[in-house]
Amino acid sequence: MLEGVESFSNTVSSASDGIGVGLMSIFVVNLVVALLSLGSMLLVCLCRLKFFNKFVHFGWCLMGIFMIFGWFLSLILFPGSLVLMESCDVIDTLLEDPSFFNKTFDMLGGSDADAEETLYSCIHGDANILNRLGVSESLGHFETIIEALNQTSDYYAENIFTVESSVEFPI
Repeated sequence: MLEGVESFSNTVSSASDGIGVGLMSIFVVNLVVALLSLGSMLLVCLCRLKFFNKFVHFGWCLMGIFMIFGWFLSLILFPGSLVLMESCDVIDTLLEDPSFFNKTFDMLGGSDADAEETLYSCIHGDANILNRLGVSESLGHFETIIEALNQTSDYYAENIFTVESSVEFPI
């Protein structure tokens, strides 16, 4: 499995935990308002305490606002969750099953065989895209340049920057 996919999976998991806590707190607030409203209705109906009419009205208004908020939230989140769920299934199968990868790439009009082989080696192969693109040989030249620069910087650090200057400038 690719490291980026695992990192993304961990991020989505932690985000879903936070969303779950937020939705649970909304549910608890809604439950408390419903119980207070029900208790106020019982006090009005059974005990004939007209003072609690205001609480019944306030509770019903809050419940209506929660209902409208929940309806709009579900109107937005439900289609998004369906698309996300199906996309995650397709991506998971794409990463796990090489035959599904080939079939999907062909279905999407992947006529470039070189691109398909590169993606396939990156996802299902050894994931060494540098060898696939032929860049790893060129990187050897950069390694020798970097080693030479490191040796030069060590030389300057030891010999030039540590020697105190004997030249005095007149003031």
